[in-house]
Amino acid sequence: MLPRVQRLQQEKEIMRVLRFGRRRRVADLQIIYLPGQKVQSRACVVVSKKISKKAHERNHLRRLTHALLPRFLKTLEAPLDLVIRLNSTFNFKQKNLEKSLTYVWPNRSHAVFSPKRH
Repeated sequence: MLPRVQRLQQEKEIMRVLRFGRRRRVADLQIIYLPGQKVQSRACVVVSKKISKKAHERNHLRRLTHALLPRFLKTLEAPLDLVIRLNSTFNFKQKNLEKSLTYVWPNRSHAVFSPKRH
């Protein structure tokens, strides 16, 4: 579990990131991020009922993702607010999840603040 200061908890803040954030996606997950309003980066994990109707399965996926986040959050140069949305039931083993996160992770500050290309 992330420390409280690294959690994006309020619905208003999550909706702001979902609405105005930059998106990076692979087949099984999507990261939406905005420059952070706090000193530290904050994150939340969203697992839809489309993935599983059973709460314990969704919670398991959420816990797997939360277990990887502290290491990834340390690599960010600038504070970001992130929403990690799991898209499908694509073989969610921790190793596969780690590869997907590594592939889409916004790890360079100049990439975070660059203008959108059309």
